[in-house]
Amino acid sequence: MEKINIKKGFYNLRDGEDICIISTGYMTHKALAIREKLREENINTGLIDIFLLKGLNEDMLFSDLSKYRYIFTLEEGFINKGGLDSLISVILRKNRSRLELNAFGFGDKYVFEVGDREWLHKINNLNEENIIKTIKTEVSSF
Repeated sequence: MEKINIKKGFYNLRDGEDICIISTGYMTHKALAIREKLREENINTGLIDIFLLKGLNEDMLFSDLSKYRYIFTLEEGFINKGGLDSLISVILRKNRSRLELNAFGFGDKYVFEVGDREWLHKINNLNEENIIKTIKTEVSSF
């Protein structure tokens, strides 16, 4: 097993073929489960855990991402508001990449329902089943 290089700011947990999930925090645990379910359907997905948003070695990350065609970010933050998806989008844009980027996270809206973490994920389409379905649909449409 490769030692974790803290200065990189990320760790390549699993290698894949065309698809890579990039996650952070709690969502990395969910991403591992999603990856295993996709693997059962012969979809080999890479997985990168971002543990430092600030101080991330963008060049090294882009190098690792370059072997994929589809990138999916998975976070417990608001999408398009400066979080993980925005960071990855900037890295791809700086490198003039044509990689397909899709983001999973919370929409910028009020939620008046009460429940545990998994319930809130489900009503915001961050549950495993919805993510797997969306990944399969997005990839098959290209």
